Amino acid sequence: MNDVWTYTASTMRWEEVTTTGEKPSHRSNCSLNYDAQSQQLVVFGGGGPNKQRFNTINVLDWKTKVWVEISPKENEASPWERTYHVAELRFPYLILFGGEGVSDLDDLWIFNFNTLSWTEVKSDKDAVKPCARRFHSSCLIGNEMFIIAGCHGKYRCLSDVYSLDLTPLMETNSTKDLKWVERKLKGASFLSRWGHSSVVYDNKIYVFAGRFSNDLNDLLVIDVTNNSLKGLKIGGNVLDHPKPRRRHSAGFVGSCMIAFGGFNG
Repeated sequence: MNDVWTYTASTMRWEEVTTTGEKPSHRSNCSLNYDAQSQQLVVFGGGGPNKQRFNTINVLDWKTKVWVEISPKENEASPWERTYHVAELRFPYLILFGGEGVSDLDDLWIFNFNTLSWTEVKSDKDAVKPCARRFHSSCLIGNEMFIIAGCHGKYRCLSDVYSLDLTPLMETNSTKDLKWVERKLKGASFLSRWGHSSVVYDNKIYVFAGRFSNDLNDLLVIDVTNNSLKGLKIGGNVLDHPKPRRRHSAGFVGSCMIAFGGFNG
C-alpha cells in the first residue's frame, strides 16, 4: 500500500491524509522517519510485488502534503535495494543499516540531505560491527543509534545490541570516526527475537513482542546506562493485553506506548 493515515490518541480516531506529488509506489517493509524541525516524513526502500526491492528515498512535506522522490545519482555509490532494514533520521542525515537484498546485509550507509548523496561507512576488517541481519529494530537516544536483535539466514534469532555514536558526524560532517560498540547486556538471552519493536522513553529502550520460536507479547526494557535488560510485568486483565505479534509498529505518546498492527501465526 502507499496510503498515509494519522491517529489522534486523545480521540482514538484515524484520518486518511490526502497527498500529491511523487508518491512512493505500493510497498511493504520500508522504513519511515519524521523530522519535527523540517516537518518531513522520510521513507526509504521496502519491497513490492514479485520480490521487487527499492533504494529510493521519498520525502513528504507535512506542511504541503507533497511527495518528492530522491533517486540515487548516476555513477555514484548507493545502497542496494532492500527491505526489512532499519533507518534513523538525525537531520540532515539518514542512517541506514542492514536488511535483505539478494541476501542479508551488514552495510552502513548515510544519506546527506544537503548534498543529496550517499556515503558508505566501511569498518576495518577486525573492527566490532553487527553481523548481517534483517527484521532487527533500531532507535535513537540523543546522538546514539542502537541496533537490536533481528535474525539472519533461516530465521536464526539474534540477541545482541550495538550502538553507534553519531556525534562525530553531527559535529564535523565526517563519517571517518564512526565506530560500532557492542553492548553486552545482562540477561540478553531473553532478547532473542525478530520482527519486534523498540521505542524510547526516558532514555530507556522498550522492546515489545516479535518472534522467537513463537510470536511473543512480552515487554522488555533496556537501560543503556548500565547495559541491563529486564522484563516488565504488565498488570490489568490478561484479556486486555495485546495478542502475540511480529512486524508491528510502536511509539510513545507522552508516557503511553501505543502498538499498531502486525501479524501472528
